[in-house]
Amino acid sequence: MIGVGIIGYGMATKVFHRPLIETVDVLKIVGVLRRSAAEAIDVRLVTKLAEFLALPDLQLVVITTPNESHFPLAKACLEAGKAVVLDKPFTITAREGEQLVALAKEKNLPLTVFHNRRYDGDFLVIQHLLRDRTLGRLVSFESTFDRFRPDLRPGAWREGNEPGAGILYDLGPHLIDQALVLFGKPESVFAQVRCERDGSLADDAFDLTLRYAGLKVLLRASMLSAVARPRFLLQGTTGTYVKYDLDEQERLLKSGVRPLDPNWNKAQNQPGKIVLQRGQEVATSELPTPLGDYRRFYVNVRDALLRESKLDIPAEAGVASVRIIEAAFESSRRQKVIRL
Repeated sequence: MIGVGIIGYGMATKVFHRPLIETVDVLKIVGVLRRSAAEAIDVRLVTKLAEFLALPDLQLVVITTPNESHFPLAKACLEAGKAVVLDKPFTITAREGEQLVALAKEKNLPLTVFHNRRYDGDFLVIQHLLRDRTLGRLVSFESTFDRFRPDLRPGAWREGNEPGAGILYDLGPHLIDQALVLFGKPESVFAQVRCERDGSLADDAFDLTLRYAGLKVLLRASMLSAVARPRFLLQGTTGTYVKYDLDEQERLLKSGVRPLDPNWNKAQNQPGKIVLQRGQEVATSELPTPLGDYRRFYVNVRDALLRESKLDIPAEAGVASVRIIEAAFESSRRQKVIRL
């Protein structure tokens, strides 16, 4: 048995981390740390970090607290000899992330970040399309994560003015990490990071362009998209792929359906559409999108703790994502291309 402790008990824990952890053999939640005991939960609840780190059998700590607290909490857990999973973003500065990477190596402890969108079904389809060069030479890649929340949420830390708030730190890591997996480190970054809603204190929209040799990557997000743009749009020399809507896993988890439940496998993702040049003709067809599997993240973390495999998402991937976020803010502030 690998004892798992969770720091923070908000939406990220309730919807994503706890349901996924509880479906993985060997992993067992032994306690939760939160600031108060106001809400009764069915696992051991503590309110002091020292008491939490002393929980019997605790080996892995999952941190889902506000972004500004990621670094000090992860540092304390690593120093106490615990492996760590950080919810995205890894940290709010690359320098903090580098310090955690160095500490984890010094302690010989697994350290990773919850970049769960690597396990979306549409992202897996795109990896196959690029590997097989189905679209020819790719020239344009667009990835968009839109929401429609025109009203501000008073008291929500993500919409405040503290470090690490805003949509670029919230949704940016998903889009950036996927781009880095597909294409590696870009040559440059150009960004517009904006506050679009009335009274907004934190950024709620961004357009982020990553430049590669012969390829433009555009990453976008907005809180004012009543009509959603394509989730993915890829254009190549022999065809185009377009996909709308998110992977169904998030909706299932929010509705209380867990992986391995019978209703989980009944869900279906929206298919994508692919248009290909075939000789003198253009052929359009639907491309099925398999349901992804976020559970694979914690299966891999378990296996890494058992020393049976390496981490699929090393901590360095979290640092790389944060480094792009920092460059995006600098680019937007200076309205200049930032070369990496």
